Amino acid sequence: TSVYMRLISSGCSFSDSTSEEPRTWPQWLSITLGVPLTHCGLPSAGNGVISRDLLFKLHTYHSDDILVGVMWSGIDRKEKYGNDTFTEQEKQINGWVKNPYKFNPDDTGSWTLLNAYFQNKMSRDYFKQANEIQHQIETLEHMLRVQWYLQANNIKYFFTNYKDAVFEFVDHPACKHLYNMLDHSKFLPSIYEFTLRQTATSDLPDGHPSPRQQKFYTKRIILPFLRKEYGIKRARN
Repeated sequence: TSVYMRLISSGCSFSDSTSEEPRTWPQWLSITLGVPLTHCGLPSAGNGVISRDLLFKLHTYHSDDILVGVMWSGIDRKEKYGNDTFTEQEKQINGWVKNPYKFNPDDTGSWTLLNAYFQNKMSRDYFKQANEIQHQIETLEHMLRVQWYLQANNIKYFFTNYKDAVFEFVDHPACKHLYNMLDHSKFLPSIYEFTLRQTATSDLPDGHPSPRQQKFYTKRIILPFLRKEYGIKRARN
C-alpha cells in the first residue's frame, strides 16, 4: 500500500470529483492507491482558482503526508475577487450554481468565475479587453507559484493539462522564459489528446473524457509515472 495519507488534486470539470461514482482521474487514482482524496477547484475554474484553492488546502497538511496532482485548465478562464452580491437568477447563469465560489469559509469575499461564453455582463466586459498573451503569462505564473511551493516543501507531485492548448502561446517572447522555468519532467501528457489517440473516433461526450477513458489515463499515464518517479505503487493488484 502507499505510504501517503492523502491525495490532493485540483482542476476543472475534467478533474471534478463530486460524483458518488468514480468518474475522473483523482477518484480513480485515490481508489487505486488506497488513499483518501481532497479535491480542489471546480468545473469551469480557471488556473487562478485552481492554484489558489490548492495552496489554501495545502497549508493544512504536513508535507510528508500528501501526494499532489494538478490538471491545469484553459488559459482564457478567469476570475474576479470581490464582495459582489448576486441574485439567485444571476447565480444560475448558464446553469452555473457555484458562482461566485469561496474555498476559504472565513474569507469575507469570493471569486466570480469569468468565461468568454458566460452570458453575463461581468464576463462580457472582461473579455472585451482580454488578450491571449496575458492569459498565457498568468497561467504560467500560476503554475510556477504552485511548483515552487511544492518544491520548497519537498512535496511529491505531478502536473498535467486538460488540453495541449494550455501551452499554445508559450513561444511568445513574453512567455518563453516563464515556460522554461517549469519542471517539465513533472508534466504528464494532456488527457484530452491522449484520449483522442486511444479512440477510433474524436467524439468525446460533451468534450469530456468518459469515466472509462479517465480510468485508462490513470492506469497508463499517471500510475507508471508515480511508480518510476517516486516508487509509489497501487494498493492492490
